Amino acid sequence: MVFAREPIPSGTRGESGLSEVMSALPRLAHAPLGEEGASGQTSWVEGPLLLLPGGSLAEVDVWSLKEQCFVSTVGQANSGMVLSAHFTCSSSKWVSSCAMCCCEDGAVYLWRLSTSSLLQRLSLAQCPLTTGILKKEAAVVASSQGDVYFLEYLQGSTLSLAQQVRISRKGVNEFALRHDSRVLAAACWDGRTSLFDW
Repeated sequence: MVFAREPIPSGTRGESGLSEVMSALPRLAHAPLGEEGASGQTSWVEGPLLLLPGGSLAEVDVWSLKEQCFVSTVGQANSGMVLSAHFTCSSSKWVSSCAMCCCEDGAVYLWRLSTSSLLQRLSLAQCPLTTGILKKEAAVVASSQGDVYFLEYLQGSTLSLAQQVRISRKGVNEFALRHDSRVLAAACWDGRTSLFDW
């Protein structure tokens, strides 16, 4: 689900703030990117957490939907804009979760959500990383130049490059994973879709 970015009012990091965010979601879901009042930055909704653009373009605010509270803010000032954010849980609680942020500086940042601590910065490209997916033992990210990076993910620890593939002369906009997690589709800026066994 993709939403246009709308700033969260200051001082809303609490139960009342989450209510404001939650009540805004139906309206944001239908706001086209780039329309007046939307900056074009993406918000991400996955599992029990809600990841929204933070106070700056290099930050992501993390909210717990189940517990209806603000969890943390993750971000690195010199990373440029966060273009995509994804997380995985090693248990049923978000406390053990990590977030992977694909950034404008061509690096992937891995964060521990419960402490807002940076676990790793992995530089992959000389151009922005536009999208990604993080699974229990693997991750994949793509660049604005059409490179796809398959990564090994040691749960709660580190990411390492396993394989790099160029699939397009233009960038990759989004990934989609088949329900059994065995086939990955990459939607490219040139209008083509590439499929991978994963």
